[in-house]
Amino acid sequence: KQAALSTGGTPIDEIRALASATLVFSVGDSMQQPARALLKKNPALKHHHFHHLSGLQATDQLIECLLKESGRQPSPSLVRWRKRLQDALLDSHFSIGQTRFALAAEPDQLAGLAAAVREAGGRVALAVSSVASPQLERLEAERVMVGDLEDAEDLAEHYDVIIGSFHCEALAHRLHKGLVLRGFPNWEQVGNQLKNDVLYEGSAYFLFECANSANHCRHQLAV
Repeated sequence: KQAALSTGGTPIDEIRALASATLVFSVGDSMQQPARALLKKNPALKHHHFHHLSGLQATDQLIECLLKESGRQPSPSLVRWRKRLQDALLDSHFSIGQTRFALAAEPDQLAGLAAAVREAGGRVALAVSSVASPQLERLEAERVMVGDLEDAEDLAEHYDVIIGSFHCEALAHRLHKGLVLRGFPNWEQVGNQLKNDVLYEGSAYFLFECANSANHCRHQLAV
């Protein structure tokens, strides 16, 4: 029998044990309410919240917090990946900085994607969220709206590359836009479930993908 969801994940017993934790991190504004419920159960625990973990600045904030709480020094691997992300920002800036992006996702993911794109100099011309959220008020985008892909199609003249789920593919092809697939569903790309756009490593790979899509789109228009 084929399962609807992949097996594995966090056991329920570990979730129950969160109430006895001494240090808890929550990521994404959608997790603030569960964090408040946890603090109500155990007011003595220490809690740190992050709006997202994409890009250099957000990752630096998390790492600084972790190093302070643990009393440790950053590992050589961590330092190396931070330098790689700095190189990625420099290398992708020339392409991303000349590109207007449209993002279509849920609010927490929008926050991370927009921050990473803007750090590389890209313009987030449009951010379309599936639901309303206070997270949207902090998005650094020229236009933020709760809507769907019909709205993205109506505003097609304002962007060059769209970042979103597989539902954006037909729209991108029809409008001759660049496409970076992110979110659910993604029916065609092999290995998509192993991608990540967070921390130093994931942010670097995401920026490279955005830059390559922007370059490809620009080349197609020139032809």
